[in-house]
Order: sequence, then C-alpha cells, then structure tokens
Amino acid sequence: MKELSNRIASLKKEYAAATKEIVGNAMDIVGTYLPILHQSASVVGAIDSLVAFSKVAAFSATGYCRPTMSTDTPGKLNIVSGRHPCVELQNSVQFIPNDYTFSHDSRFALLTGPNMGGKSTYIRGLGAIVVMAQMGSFVPAEEATINVVDAILCRVGAGDLQGKGISTFMAEMLESSSILNRATERSLVIIDELGRGTSTRDGYGLAYAIARYIIESVRCATIFATHFHEITAMEDEFPGVVKNLHVSADKSSGDLTFMYKVMGGPCLESFGIDVAEMAGMVKSVVEEAKRKAKELERFEYKSRDEQVLKRFKAISRVSMDGDALAAARSAIEN
Repeated sequence: MKELSNRIASLKKEYAAATKEIVGNAMDIVGTYLPILHQSASVVGAIDSLVAFSKVAAFSATGYCRPTMSTDTPGKLNIVSGRHPCVELQNSVQFIPNDYTFSHDSRFALLTGPNMGGKSTYIRGLGAIVVMAQMGSFVPAEEATINVVDAILCRVGAGDLQGKGISTFMAEMLESSSILNRATERSLVIIDELGRGTSTRDGYGLAYAIARYIIESVRCATIFATHFHEITAMEDEFPGVVKNLHVSADKSSGDLTFMYKVMGGPCLESFGIDVAEMAGMVKSVVEEAKRKAKELERFEYKSRDEQVLKRFKAISRVSMDGDALAAARSAIEN
C-alpha cells in the first residue's frame, strides 16, 4: 500500500508538470495572436459604434441631422431644435427642443430659471450633441453647425469624495480650478450652479469671479447655469459677449407649470418654494417659508433703497438742487 501511495504521488507530480508545460505552450502560441485579437476587437468595436450611430439616426422618431463641422472661428455653434439624446428616449416623454447659438463675439450664456425647469437637461444636451458630432454621429436636431472643440469641460452635479476627505464644495472648487487651468479659446465649458456648496455671499463671489475670468481670459464658448440672479447683470457689463437665457414657467393659473422652453432674458424667480410644495412638503412649512421669503425680500429692497437714497444725497451736494433730490427720493420710494 505504501509503494502504491508513493507511486500515485509521483504520477500526480508528473501530471502537474505535464499540464503546466502544455498550458505554457498553449499560452505562448495564443500570445502570438494577441496583436491580431486586439486589432480585431478594435475593428469590431468601431463597427459596433458606427452601426449604433446609424441605427439611432435612422430609427429616431423625431429625426436626426448631419452636423456641419468647421474649424474656422473658435466658439461658433448653431443648433436648431436640439434635443437631449437620452432624455427623449424615455417612455411617455414628449421632449421640447431648444436652440443653441454661440459666436466668437457672443460666446457666454447665463442660464437662469426655476428648479426642475430643465436647465441641467438643456446644458447637458449641448455637451452630448457636440460629443456625438465629433465622434462622427448624426445629432438630435433639425440643423447643426458646430465648430470643432479641443475639450468639453464640465462642472455638473454635486457629490463628495468621503474616502479622500474631500467635501462637496471642495470637489466643486477642484473641478472649477481644473477648468480654468485647461480651457482654451477652442474649448466648450459647461457649468451648472457653481458656488451652491457654501454661503450665498462666498458662492456668488466665486461664481462671478470664475465667470468673469472665462469671459476676459479664456474667451471660449460657455453655458453657465445659476441661481444667483445678480450675475445676470453681467450682460450689461459685457454687452454683446454675455447673453441671458432662462427656462420658462407659468404660474398664471396659481399652480406652477414648467414650459421647458429656453427664452432670452433673465429669470428673476427660482420658484424653490413652489417646487417644495409640489413635492408634498408639509403645508405649514410651505406657508412659513413663503412668509419668511417675503420678509427677506422686503428687507433686501429696503436696504437697497436706503443705499440708493444715500447716493442721491451725496450727488445732490455737488450737482442736485432740492427739487431734483425730492423727485429722485419720491421715484425710489414709489
């Protein structure tokens, strides 16, 4: 029995050695085919992508168009009735298309509007269309003229990196810093609600400073969605360069109805309390929120009017007579 046991152990060793040798030889042979396999996988992947592009363009219920690509003027972009390629595929969704228009001179768009009004979908749709066009795909639009960009730099969404000890606001600043350091005149920058992770004062200051740096130093096509309505004054500060856009909403019937249509000009209301009410917020909380919001609004206007009156008084000492000052005060107070 002992001799048989030793014999079995010896045979197992021989079997393991023979198996290892065979597998090694097989791997060496297979290794010679790796370049062919990699090349084949690349070709199959490219064919799969092209077939997917053609399928989505051919079978789209709303229609795709062939974009006109150019490399002449940085920042030039014109998309007629553009749509988000993923959102429009959802069941029971009737997507409302919107236009995108940028030129080398008018290259910075400030987008305001209510929560849930479609701002994020609008700006992400632009990024998706440009990516698809530069990949060689038809795009979800009636017409598209797109200048080739060297990068699409985004600051979208909110999230932290707890494992690395990075807060939501820090992640926001890191991404913004990367955008400012990497963007060129031929880049496309997409920013969604910058500065919301800190105090209103600091958030507005950072959002304004970053927007101004992009306008003056980077000079690239940018779409900047924000709830800081004060930033919309940049259209007057940089005439012809900055344009205000807003997503529309209707409250004429008492209930808030989102129109999902992007229009010119700023939106001076966020409708945040109305959205909270739509989400089923406790009624007493909604009423208290409305009361407090009105209280703060009255305080802001009072402070603003007092400051303006002080400026008028200072001016009057130099160039205004009493009647002119009284008229100015009356106009402000009314």
